[in-house]
Amino acid sequence: MTLAADRGAAEQGMQGWLLQAVLVSPDFLFRIEANRRLTCRGGHRRLSSLELASRLSWLSGLRCRTTTSCWTSPSGGELRVPKCWTVGAADAGRPEVGCADRQLFRPVAGAAETGDQRSASPTRRSSPGADDIRRDIWRETELFFGSIVREDRSIVDLINARFTFLNERLAKLYGIDGIKGDEFRKVELADPRRGGLVTHASILTLTSYPTRTSPVKRGEWVLANLLGDKPPDPPPVVPALDETQSAHPDLSLREQLLLHREDPGCASCHIVMDEIGFGLQNFDPIGRWREVEGKHPIDSQGTLPSGETFSTPGELNAILSSRKSEFARCLTEKLLTYALGRGLEYYDRCTVEEIVTRLEAREYRFSELLVGIVESRPFQYQGQRASDEE
Repeated sequence: MTLAADRGAAEQGMQGWLLQAVLVSPDFLFRIEANRRLTCRGGHRRLSSLELASRLSWLSGLRCRTTTSCWTSPSGGELRVPKCWTVGAADAGRPEVGCADRQLFRPVAGAAETGDQRSASPTRRSSPGADDIRRDIWRETELFFGSIVREDRSIVDLINARFTFLNERLAKLYGIDGIKGDEFRKVELADPRRGGLVTHASILTLTSYPTRTSPVKRGEWVLANLLGDKPPDPPPVVPALDETQSAHPDLSLREQLLLHREDPGCASCHIVMDEIGFGLQNFDPIGRWREVEGKHPIDSQGTLPSGETFSTPGELNAILSSRKSEFARCLTEKLLTYALGRGLEYYDRCTVEEIVTRLEAREYRFSELLVGIVESRPFQYQGQRASDEE
């Protein structure tokens, strides 16, 4: 019995070490492609059909055994590239794109609609029934982005679309009448104060603190995720806003921020971030409309360094949506980063500009962004010279 017990303990110990080794293995933790070590030494090569299929599956949200029939072999066992994407489909070395929107759109939209915004979580202190509202605000953004992809709309609609997806709870949060039940449905927005991602409760909550809004965080989110101009981290010697608030508790948040950025170390970044954030101050920490904050009326006016002015979220949205090229470049960089599974390098800049030019010429359709990425050399090649001409 003792020998058997010792053997059992040893086996359990080995199983524990084995599981631990698997969980900390780079091959488990990271997305590692074949021959990565070879290409990291400076070489570059074209991906095989199977490797290209793997990249397509990551881009479209598919995984090997869960793919639809058009992505599997007749036996249903292994993942393969649809015929129109295979390397041999085009003698010039670029795949044909005839089935791009048919093969990629459905899974990409589906992946978007089953994702989440788990960082956006209103606290119970901010709102009763926070769990239900949290799920609802995730779902609105998921369905909204999925519809942009599925309907092949302009990517600019992500900023200024005049529709969203609501159920009764979320409609009440937004102050919209006539929506009944838990089921989400597409709703045309008559209220000029709302439109596009920036006015979604998920984004407004994500860029707030639990007990108050943050013009700084909201402005930074817009710069980093819509305009591709993420501000640098603040220098360590700059005093925190809390010190300004403690010294001047009777001032409004806007007045406190204006006083805070009088420090030359703060002004260069805050003058842009804060102005954009001021334009969204009418939305409370979970996205409800308001006219006052505490005892102070809200002033949502702002002036950008370009001289453009706005006084409402709708006017701010109009300015943002007019910067189509900047937004197209920002979205291209983010989606290309996701598609490649790596950060972009200096030699990827030409690819980004080519895709942006393609979008500008074709009404900024989401399909052009996807096809441009899949056709690009960085996507079809591996290695540091993937963006160079052969």
